[in-house]
This record gives sequence, C-alpha cells and structure tokens, in this order.
Amino acid sequence: MNPSLTNATIGSNILTVSCWNPKNAAPNDIFDYIDIASIDRESKSIVSTTSLRAEDAPSRARQIVKGGDILVSTVRPNLNAVTVVPDHLGEPIASTGFCVLRCDPKRMNSRYLFHWVRTSSFIGSMVRQATGASYPAVTDRIIKESRLPLPPLHKQARIADILDKADAICQARRRTICNAYDLKRVLLLEFTGDAATAHVRPELDDTGLHLPKGFRWRRLDEICVAICDIDHNMPKAVAKGVPLISPKDMPDDGELSFDDVKYISHDDFTRLSRKIKPQRDDIIYSRIGARLGKARLVRVDGDFLASYSCCTIRVNKEVIHPEYLTHYLDSIITRRQANLDTQSIAVPDLGLAKIKAFLVPVPSLEKQQTFVNQVKLLDAQISKMKLALSASGDLFNSLVQRAFRGEL
Repeated sequence: MNPSLTNATIGSNILTVSCWNPKNAAPNDIFDYIDIASIDRESKSIVSTTSLRAEDAPSRARQIVKGGDILVSTVRPNLNAVTVVPDHLGEPIASTGFCVLRCDPKRMNSRYLFHWVRTSSFIGSMVRQATGASYPAVTDRIIKESRLPLPPLHKQARIADILDKADAICQARRRTICNAYDLKRVLLLEFTGDAATAHVRPELDDTGLHLPKGFRWRRLDEICVAICDIDHNMPKAVAKGVPLISPKDMPDDGELSFDDVKYISHDDFTRLSRKIKPQRDDIIYSRIGARLGKARLVRVDGDFLASYSCCTIRVNKEVIHPEYLTHYLDSIITRRQANLDTQSIAVPDLGLAKIKAFLVPVPSLEKQQTFVNQVKLLDAQISKMKLALSASGDLFNSLVQRAFRGEL
C-alpha cells in the first residue's frame, strides 16, 4: 500500500441511518422492502423489492435507506451480497440483515466505498471474523470497525470514476449474456407453437390446443419413469458430507450450482435416498418457495440429493430428450401451469400430483434433438461471451487492486 494513504475505519466516515417501526405506521401503509433475496450477487444490484403493508412487515424490516446507501449483507460474507440503493427507489425499508453504510459526503465517496466492500481484502476480513458454522455471519460493528485506505476526497472520486467505467463494461457483457438466455426462451416458444397459451385455456382437453405438426400433448408422468421427492424432514447440516441441493442452488444461468451448497451426513444421505437418488440426465425441479418452477439438468455423476423443496424427475429416454424437457419445464409455459395449481400464498407449494399432471408438447425424438442442437449452438456462443466477461473481470480486478494500493 502507498504509505501516503490514510488508513481509516469505515465507521468513522459514515452517517447514522434512521430506523422505522411498523407499529407507528398506519396498518395499510405500503412500503418497499429490500431483503437479502433482492440482491443479485453477480451484478451487485437490487433486482426486486417487495411491496408490503405495514401490518405485514417482517420483524427484520426496520432500516430506512435512500439512494446512494451501501447495503452489505451480514450473513454468509463469503457471498458478498452488497449493493448500492438506486435513487429511483425513494426511501425503501431494508432488512436488518444488512449493515447500511451511508457515507459522510465530506469524508468519503460512496462509489469508492462500494468498490472497496467488493474487494477480496474486505471479503477475506469478514470471512475470518464471521461466527456460526452453518450460518456464518458478522455484526455491524465488525463491518464498521474494518479499515480501508482513504486518499483525499478528490482522489476517491477519480478512482471511483475509473472503476465505475471498467465495471460498466462487465455489466454490459453480463446483459449481453442475459439477452442470449432470453433468446433460448424465445427458441422454445417458437418451437412449441400454441403451447404457450395452454395456461389460459384450462377448460380445453389435451387435444384442444393447436401444436405444430408432429407434436402430441402428454402428461409428464406418461413420459417419465420416476417423479419423486425425499422425506419431508430437514436433515442436520454438517461441515463436510454429501451435497443437498435446494432451490437457492439453481442460479439463472440454467445450471445447478454446488458453490454454496448445504452438506448432510452420509447416514442421512443413505436414509433419504431410498426413494430416489439423482443421477446424470435427471431433472431437478423446484416446487416450493419463491424460486418455484426452476428446472435444472443433472450433469454430474457424484452423489448428492435434492431437498424436499424440489423433486427429482427421471425421464423415459425412448420418448423424451432430457435436455428438451428441462428447457420446457424451466419455461414460462410450465411456470404458468404451475401457478394455476400452487397452494399457499405465503410459501408457494406445488404438490407432486400436480407436477405429474403437467402437459408437455412432445414431438418426435428427431425433432427434439433438432431443438437441442440449436440450443447447444447458442450455448457455444454464450460460452464465448462468458470468456469475454471473464477477461473484463480480470481487468476490473487488476484495476481494483492497483486503486487500493494507491497506484491509480
């Protein structure tokens, strides 16, 4: 680090944030709520808020935030769920699961601080100080007492501007990748024709919807050899063991992620896998919670289980291509079918009987393979885009390291 840089605590350069008590508000007052699930960890942005009435406010909904505030998740600091509140949200309410950092504009540039809390130095410091084996967390005090290099305010602004521009390149490439994923969804809609309208015409029988020539409506359980979940009890988490996939491990890139998976003991795995144990080319389908309706193809051979918030689907490969079915089950077409049958407003829950009754437009295996081949060509392009994004990320990380060593 440049010896001319001042080393200061975050807490000595921020302002106090006001708290909110829903008991002091009218029961029908509406507020926008930001919780940990609102944050996209890749883009470091708020992708959604929840509009709630004051009388329905969660116990954690207590912090009044505004544009420019930096939110740092205190739970699982290794995931670095951080963001900046955009101005257009006004004054939403943030969960107490965030440490809110509101910079004193006379001392610290908020964009400079935002880039700092994304660094490996900050993340590593938080991980080392986190407590709790299965649910590691840090306190607001730990975050605010952490230190960072602090040049004069005008240099902070210049550094933040450089990093913002480099970050903008990364974000643009992420958006290009997202658009490519959207194109995959469009390919499915074009391939299946009127299947996209099935959800709005439930009064029609299986032959009442027009499909492209050579397609036939089939119920999901007619084209699968198994659709099962595990026993509905939550096994204890362990530090090392067998991965237990849940809906949170189904990111929007269309794959299963084992990066932050929960582990269970081998004894629990043996007990819970008696009904079904996922294997390559099975499909994991989320059926409970906010991420209901996600389908992911199993592309690994090692042992793991899907939690009871999911079911494991094993296809009959003589009738259906597992990749084609995965794309269909993960589509808005099937999600709309699922929404018709979902129980419980607070926690959406889709029963296995409803899943087995899903309508699937099934063409010949040859046509399914044609669709899969088109998707694979697009996936190859997406892979190239990801390499370009990785190169941009490397450049950004290099600039970040130089910036906080005082070399920019």
